[in-house]
Amino acid sequence: MYPASNQFVARWIQAPNAGGKRPDFAGVGVGAAFTPPLITYIMLRYGWRIPFVVCAALGLVVGLVWYLIARNTPKNTLSFSK
Repeated sequence: MYPASNQFVARWIQAPNAGGKRPDFAGVGVGAAFTPPLITYIMLRYGWRIPFVVCAALGLVVGLVWYLIARNTPKNTLSFSK
């Protein structure tokens, strides 16, 4: 996710606003806090294989959303603000 998010920031956000309060960086802390207990719960409840399936499914969904939303540059997108 980091190379893609860095490319996204480079294309979509001007340099003075590119640092600091980025949602992808906020997600790193939230993910690090909630993922271990969640994976442990799933593993204890459903077995050790299911967390791999859950993580793979989430990764595919996030990858698809990222592909659909963040693949263009700002000048290639449609403007609805006219």
